[in-house]
Amino acid sequence: MAPTIQYLPDAAHRVLVLTNPPAGARSGQALVAELTNRLEADGLAVELLTDLDQITERVGYPVEYQIRAVVAHGGDGTVSAVLTRTPPAC
Repeated sequence: MAPTIQYLPDAAHRVLVLTNPPAGARSGQALVAELTNRLEADGLAVELLTDLDQITERVGYPVEYQIRAVVAHGGDGTVSAVLTRTPPAC
């Protein structure tokens, strides 16, 4: 069976960025700031989160929260946790 292609609605303009400051490289915070600036310059709304429960809540309602993308910043554990809490459609 061929995979189904799902397109994001035009209204999806929010990018969730989960950051775990104690994890990963310390210099990563500058990268998060640069990413945030570039995304906002492109007209996207960036929401910085530090609590995994916030990701779980928002990805459960991607249309209501107008989610375009989810980004994880931290170590391997942070990335893995975000992956397990984010459905494939997000």
